[in-house]
Amino acid sequence: MIRQDKNREKKADRNMDKNMDKKKAVKAGQDRSAGQEKTGGRSGTKGGRYAQEQGKPKGKEAGKYGTEKPERKEAGKYVTGKPERKEAAKAWAKDAKTGYDKERSKQPVDKAPGDRGGRQGTRSYLSKTDKGRRSACAVNGQCGGCQWLDIPYEEQLKKKERLLKEACGDMVNFQPIIGMEEPKHYRNKVHAVFGEDRKHNPISGIYEEKTHRIVPVDSCMLENETADAIIVSVRGLLKSFKIRPYNEDTGYGLLRHVLVRTGHVSGQVMVVLVLVSPILPSKNNFVKALLKLHPEITTIVVNVNNRGTSMVLGEKEQVVYGKGYIEDELCGKTFRISPKSFYQVNAVQTEKLYGKAMEFAGLTGKEVVLDAYCGTGTIGLIA
Repeated sequence: MIRQDKNREKKADRNMDKNMDKKKAVKAGQDRSAGQEKTGGRSGTKGGRYAQEQGKPKGKEAGKYGTEKPERKEAGKYVTGKPERKEAAKAWAKDAKTGYDKERSKQPVDKAPGDRGGRQGTRSYLSKTDKGRRSACAVNGQCGGCQWLDIPYEEQLKKKERLLKEACGDMVNFQPIIGMEEPKHYRNKVHAVFGEDRKHNPISGIYEEKTHRIVPVDSCMLENETADAIIVSVRGLLKSFKIRPYNEDTGYGLLRHVLVRTGHVSGQVMVVLVLVSPILPSKNNFVKALLKLHPEITTIVVNVNNRGTSMVLGEKEQVVYGKGYIEDELCGKTFRISPKSFYQVNAVQTEKLYGKAMEFAGLTGKEVVLDAYCGTGTIGLIA
């Protein structure tokens, strides 16, 4: 009996100890809750402890940061953890809207022929010195037209020769490439697409590579300078004549493109206004205003393209000034050039190319030659 009584006493003592431990745990939990309310945060006690250890303010100020360091507060605003990315995001948003960013357009070119795929995934044929040099063109790297613009011209020719030899091997007998004396502003056919910026101001230029975002361009190093100036003048007249550029997303607007063709020898100039409607508001006054700015213009044609297509020219045309065509001389022959005519864009190099082709052909006049896909027929007529 005595042993049983002792066992009962020990069991009662153990139960009492357990109840005391439970009471202590409850009280500790209440203390922690009170501590959180005082420090004011999800991790208030830790934040308060961190504040005490670092000599920072206690309570609510410490609770703001929780377990993180206070300097992370600013980073937290931008989610990414790097505040400077906010400006980068703004720049990309601007680029997505207008297709143009002035600072990024100054980046040096880093592309190779055939790699017409935007900013990423392109191979580089530039040396380290070339990459470190600022591009001669303000929009190089965006429009995608001149991957080798910043390589010296003589070096370009050598690189092209090497690439051709690597591709063809011993199948072809190569001779040195015949380059231009002045490889700038040689294009006698210049095309510009028109649109609006975010403030509905008219812009003109070139589609960014693999997109329909417009890169604003006033002057191109490859295009005829007179043609570039005429396009800028057309853009400047739009607001005064209440003509809006066409928006391919909404379907509103009138002017889609402007095409300018120039005669290398004759100096004649054709302007083609590509509209979605055959009606040009204040047509006569618009023509007079453009001729006043550029009296060198020989003819002006309205071309109608109301189709949802990537083609520049439509089927219908209306001559609003002049004959509707220009003439130019190539290899001693005179050719008539209409808005849709296929005519070589580099007259200087075309004459050199045709001369060499006839020299290598060695025609005696007894042969029958098929001039297929001849365009304006320059090769057959000259040969």
